[in-house]
Parts: sequence; structure tokens; C-alpha cells
Amino acid sequence: MRDLVDESASWREIIKKRLLQYVFAGDLFMVPDDPLGRSGPHINDFLRMQNSHSFAGMSSSSSPSYHPRAQTEVLQYRERTPGGVHSAHGSGKGQAQAVKEMERTSEATLRLKQDLVQIFPGQESMVTMTLQCHPTVTDINKLSHFILESQGNV
Repeated sequence: MRDLVDESASWREIIKKRLLQYVFAGDLFMVPDDPLGRSGPHINDFLRMQNSHSFAGMSSSSSPSYHPRAQTEVLQYRERTPGGVHSAHGSGKGQAQAVKEMERTSEATLRLKQDLVQIFPGQESMVTMTLQCHPTVTDINKLSHFILESQGNV
């Protein structure tokens, strides 16, 4: 992509306006969160659309008429989990304070993560996401159930 930017002005415009914006961290190529979500259009359909996205600082001309949904995996997982949206957003200072007081300690989270990684080897990212989505749950059985549920095994 870096080479094509210098190739010509038309390539620069295509990359700037129509391609997904990727992130380079040193020599590592990192794919961003899918800005249109998992149920978004196929890449070919997306690239055919003109000015229908907000990449490269260009805002979309029409405002979305649907209820905005999370675009990252962690937030989408919260939306699919019973009570996840309510605990993620809170309805005021009092509720936010109560939720904050009930969260696990970092030591408890670390212990749970170690235990869950032993139960679900090779699923460390899923374990981390589940622990982040359920900051008040300390029951390893409930957390295991959430992981299995997110994998579609329940």
C-alpha cells in the first residue's frame, strides 16, 4: 500500500477514500476492527459504493437510521450477552458507582484468567474478552459458560 501511494494520484485517492485503513506497528501489519461489523457488505460491494463511509476523515453524508451497534468484538459480545448492554452503559452516577465497587480485583482477574486458560488452552484471547465483558463475575463456572456460549457450544 505504501508503494502504491507514491505510484500515482489516482492510486493515492483509491487508497485514501476506498480501501480499509490498516495499521502498521513497526514491521507488523495489523488488521483493524471491521468498521462495518461482521454482517457488513462483502468487500467488493463495499468498494463499489461511493462516499458511503467515513474513512480518511471524510464524513458520511447520511446519518444512520438504525440503532448504532458496536463495531469491535468485545462490544459486540457485550451486546449479545444478557445484561451486557445495561452493565456496559449504566443509567447514571449511582449505578456506575455500584458497578465499579463490585468489579473484581486485578489479582482475582489474573487468577481467573490463569485457571480459564488451563481449561481452554489456545483460547487466551477469548478468555481475556470474556473477563473484560464480565468484570463483576468471579464464578469460574459462569465464566466458562460464557466462553462456551460465545463459541456456540452451548
